[in-house]
Amino acid sequence: IGVKRVNVLRGGRDLPRGLDELALFAEVTAARGMEATLEFVPGLPIGDLPGAMAAIDHVGQAHFKLLADLMHIFRSGPSVA
Repeated sequence: IGVKRVNVLRGGRDLPRGLDELALFAEVTAARGMEATLEFVPGLPIGDLPGAMAAIDHVGQAHFKLLADLMHIFRSGPSVA
């Protein structure tokens, strides 16, 4: 259908498993020629900018990037300042 980019959020309580699943997601999207973005949401295990950047680093794939939702940045508090 011509999708060029897909976005993902990460729920669940097992953060190490979630990070590994994000890496697998990134591999699957790359194999299909798509870019993948990660969105952090306050209240979820990846709930702030530092956590999202750590997840991006964990995945370590150039096409796996951060989606910056300004509302979520604002709501995540002063840790992003």
